[in-house]
Amino acid sequence: MFVLPGFVALRHAEQTYRTHVDDSALERLLSALYFSLLSYLVIAMWAWLLLDVDTEDVSQLWHGKKPLGSYVALAVAGTGIPVVIAELARRWNRSRLRQWMLRVGGVSAAHKTPSGWEHFFLQGRWAYVRATLSDGRVVAGFFGPDSFAGYTAETPHLYLEQRFQLDEKTAWFDGPAPGTLGIYIRADELVSVEFYEAAPRPPGSSSRSERRGR
Repeated sequence: MFVLPGFVALRHAEQTYRTHVDDSALERLLSALYFSLLSYLVIAMWAWLLLDVDTEDVSQLWHGKKPLGSYVALAVAGTGIPVVIAELARRWNRSRLRQWMLRVGGVSAAHKTPSGWEHFFLQGRWAYVRATLSDGRVVAGFFGPDSFAGYTAETPHLYLEQRFQLDEKTAWFDGPAPGTLGIYIRADELVSVEFYEAAPRPPGSSSRSERRGR
């Protein structure tokens, strides 16, 4: 019961921003304990400052002498506050203030990034992509809002929403392939991936959401 709020927060974090593929069972337990301690600290401060709860109230709550509403409120707080804490952690993790504090402290943010794969795709940037495959072929496409990249280095599956043709002489981008609906590349096929700066969207193209609205 003590670590339950921590697991609630950890689950929310893993669904929104935190990768856990390399975490051991012990690391996940420690993370849950950390979130639980924060959650109970917030609940205790809230109960003390806003509800004027004292040790006698805690004793009555423990021995089941409080009304049902008190236990319902505690259950709601025990699940809601961990989610709020995890969400605040997500926003803090991407905040400019955190980046500024890391720079001032001489701490590199890269120590929390498992690989270059996450480093690029977590930026949410659009890009022209050339991928070299294990059989020597080079395929190209556009990575945009309708594309997908596996969020860890262990599952780097890649879906590009548009496949691009390559010029036979220069091997450079030569426009979207006729009728393209994208290209899917399996993780085990990738040898290297090149990214090139893209405009907000390739000329003459539209997202699937825009096409569906027409």
